[in-house]
Amino acid sequence: MVSAAAILLPLYIYPLQGAWDFVTTAVAKYPDVPFNVIINPNSGPGVTNAYPASDFIDAIASLNVYPNVNLLGYVDTVYMSKTTDKVSTEVETYKYWSTYTQKDIHLDGIFFDDIIDTWTTTSSSYHTTIAHLAHSLNLTVTLNPGTTVPSQFYAIADNILALENDYSDFEAGNGGKVSALGAQASKSSVMLNDFSGSEAQMKSLVQSWVGAGVAGVFITSGGYEAEGSVWDEFVEVVDEVNAGK
Repeated sequence: MVSAAAILLPLYIYPLQGAWDFVTTAVAKYPDVPFNVIINPNSGPGVTNAYPASDFIDAIASLNVYPNVNLLGYVDTVYMSKTTDKVSTEVETYKYWSTYTQKDIHLDGIFFDDIIDTWTTTSSSYHTTIAHLAHSLNLTVTLNPGTTVPSQFYAIADNILALENDYSDFEAGNGGKVSALGAQASKSSVMLNDFSGSEAQMKSLVQSWVGAGVAGVFITSGGYEAEGSVWDEFVEVVDEVNAGK
């Protein structure tokens, strides 16, 4: 019996009327699949210490009605070149959204992008500071180095995007292997973009990842700013694999 994996969806699409319908449709159709959806208004929350634009308010509220959805706010650390004070302000802005009274636009966690993959005195202080802040606000922490990292990162995070790659590079053996995650797989996620394989190949990949204990998965035929052509197939595959089919 495999452990159920979540779909870690980078939803970097402006929520014009109907733009997020493919997500709400899938979430409703597959209630047993957890969806961890990354919200990214403007490479971060947009205007700090303020609520998001009305389009985002409506779209976020439409996802928050589903119990199998967790929403993560996007924060770009720019490989530590953004100060911890600036990062903290963005995190606090996402938390502030939970005070909006007209609709439920709370977020459940933070997705920290562009994380460096080395653990040094400087990086440990930086990442521990921002992770501690998020946790102190009752927000989960997902880090995205896009590759495997030292175990110390796992001690401060709830999840790490430990493999993010183009499908062709992944198939060529570049960018790391899921098997290298070992016991850390249960707190790791995997993303592949520009997928060009068959549905059978997709299912084989998801089966191998879930079988290895990976916590989150995502496969798309393009990038992250549009619905990929394989979205429906991918969600169905995750549902089947989670059910042991």
